[in-house]
Amino acid sequence: MEVAEQSTIHDSPVGFINAWVLENRFREVAFLGSAPPLSPAQMPDVRLSDASGMAPLELLGSAMPPDCLVISDYLESMQAEAATQMLAGYRNALIVSVIVFVDLAEAPLSAGDFVALGFHHRASFVHDAHRLEAFEYNINSYNFKRLWNNSENWANPENFGKYWW
Repeated sequence: MEVAEQSTIHDSPVGFINAWVLENRFREVAFLGSAPPLSPAQMPDVRLSDASGMAPLELLGSAMPPDCLVISDYLESMQAEAATQMLAGYRNALIVSVIVFVDLAEAPLSAGDFVALGFHHRASFVHDAHRLEAFEYNINSYNFKRLWNNSENWANPENFGKYWW
């Protein structure tokens, strides 16, 4: 499966991750695998924490639950089923945003697997002779509002919210 057309190729994952954290105004950033190279000069208020060995709900129950989770250099060493369960667990733990940097040639999951889990392709990089892909799950933009899913298009919109049967 080809990755989404709207994604862009960036020069560096470092520039991308710094811009992504700033753009989303994250304050608590957790990571699995390699620590993201955040620029302290640009983001003095951002706290970085290692989530290794923490279950998804344990991470949320920590003293300072993260706004986002960055996963890099982590999935490539896992089996497909374990990687899928791990990603689904963090996604279901209601962490606002989960971003994964992965070399699809080495990973047990394909681009289609990430899309099936609700991730969107955000960017592509050529880094250290590998092609890295960035996939993001953002709970705020995951389920867009559909025109048909409101009371205006139902049989009796005037009764919406009045009667329960």
